[in-house]
Amino acid sequence: MPPFPNRLSEDFDPQWLLTPEQQALQTRLIALCEEVLRPNAIASDRSLIYPRRNFEALASLGLLGLLVPTEWGGLGENHVCAAMVVETIARYGCPSTAMCYTMHLGAVAAALFRAHNNPELQSLLKQLDSSVYIGTLSYSDPETGSHFWYPVSSKSERTADGWQVFKRASWTTSAGFADWYIVQTTSPGFSGDYSDLSCFLIYGSEVEAAPHKWDALGLRGNQSGALKVDGVAIPQGRMVGPIGDGVASNDEIVDPFFLLCSSACWNGIAMGAIDIAKKHVTRKKHVDVGLRVADYPTIQDYFGEAIIDTSACRMYTFSMGQLMDQLTNGCDWSLHADISALPRSAYLHWYWQIKFSAAKNVAHVCDKMLHACGGSGFK
Repeated sequence: MPPFPNRLSEDFDPQWLLTPEQQALQTRLIALCEEVLRPNAIASDRSLIYPRRNFEALASLGLLGLLVPTEWGGLGENHVCAAMVVETIARYGCPSTAMCYTMHLGAVAAALFRAHNNPELQSLLKQLDSSVYIGTLSYSDPETGSHFWYPVSSKSERTADGWQVFKRASWTTSAGFADWYIVQTTSPGFSGDYSDLSCFLIYGSEVEAAPHKWDALGLRGNQSGALKVDGVAIPQGRMVGPIGDGVASNDEIVDPFFLLCSSACWNGIAMGAIDIAKKHVTRKKHVDVGLRVADYPTIQDYFGEAIIDTSACRMYTFSMGQLMDQLTNGCDWSLHADISALPRSAYLHWYWQIKFSAAKNVAHVCDKMLHACGGSGFK
């Protein structure tokens, strides 16, 4: 029997967007979701358990190095594939893992962006899967929240041997559990201009977090708690890019990858909700009238609208992945050897639109699927 036999038919999946190799990878990933990720998701959500075991499983398929060039030991995949992998994890596996993986890919992309002349970053990127090195981004600020371009609570200073980094984040996905972090602060020598930001590589042993304080509704395993880097001294090679590169990194890498992959995550959750509700409404029968729940026109209307709207969001998201692939020759990181090359950033306003559409849709779809399942939906 194929994995998840009660899911919505593959006829509703835009498989033509994927290469044969990507389709084969998706098939292996769906099987891994059924065998490992989905069972772990239940315990993760109930007990606030960080999904490291799921990351170990993803590493077995080489997915922590999904974007890393093949010459550095990665899969060398593109933006469309990244969206597919995140959506698949969220739909068939574990939404908490999908969000943690989204932030991992963002950190990997930020490191790849400026790894060309940086042996420290290259060494890290070459062992993501073999060592199960989980990365994440830490950009928020307790004073300005998600307006991360104003890190008023953070700073960095030049030292004789490198840099001293002070970072306070109101929330960081995988806080206290990730093995490495890309953090953003004001630049050394900051004079009040918040376009002067810099990024740094910080390792897990150098951060302070309080995972025991994390408790949330939904995505309970992602451990998106507060984070602190308290004056940690790091060598010069742990600055990611040149001084003041933060804005370029934000517009070219951090925002595009986060918006693409988080949208794919919401789309996967929406599809997962449709799959689960489909299983219920096609099995539950009202014997007094001889109808399944799925036979009522109102329920059919719920599903039709949910599928159509989610298909639109999926296609919108994948189209942005295709755009990024066209702009970068299939996510070719060598183009960034030219430090002024910022092709993705010109379309930032489009990436924000997919996030809005996907976030609005997943809330609506989950609500409709709960309606379709009635009281059983809350079990």
